[in-house]
Amino acid sequence: MFALFFVFLAITGIFLNHSARLGMDTRHVPGFIARTYLKNTDALMGVTIGDHWLYSLGGTLWIDGNEISDCYPGLSRVLQAENAVHVLCGDDLVMITSAGLLLEKVSGWRTDTKLAPDIILPDIEAWSHPVPVDKEIYERHIPPVSWNKFLLDLHSGVWFGEMGVLLTDLIAVAMILMAVTGLKMSRIFR
Repeated sequence: MFALFFVFLAITGIFLNHSARLGMDTRHVPGFIARTYLKNTDALMGVTIGDHWLYSLGGTLWIDGNEISDCYPGLSRVLQAENAVHVLCGDDLVMITSAGLLLEKVSGWRTDTKLAPDIILPDIEAWSHPVPVDKEIYERHIPPVSWNKFLLDLHSGVWFGEMGVLLTDLIAVAMILMAVTGLKMSRIFR
């Protein structure tokens, strides 16, 4: 049984050693593998801004697959104004252009905070709520995962969760014990 894990570790290790030469750091895994990196609690919530989708996923604010800013705990409200889009992410106010360029991020923002002496945003109730996006949009906007990251996560056991890491650690301890006992046995039989 351990032999299979040794072979698995050896194969993934060889690929990792040559990942740059194989272009694995620039190629991305298929969507069905990339989806496994999303936590079960990650729902793709978003709003449309013109022809663009603004959404939060995995603690990050995205527009059409392009990362904009951190967004913890996630997108909660959006206000589209003439010259900017205002996004509430927890206690942070993120201001972007309608094309998704970051203008400013204000931490610790409250709904009664003024942006400038003469600028007051409308009451929070006037802001729109994000909605779950349909499956087609969800599939199109899953953040890419490189083959290099995927292989590294397989090799370390991270991809399999806590049990995978524990199993990889146990295999490493078993390998160390086999090496040490092998060295001791070679001295005994000399």
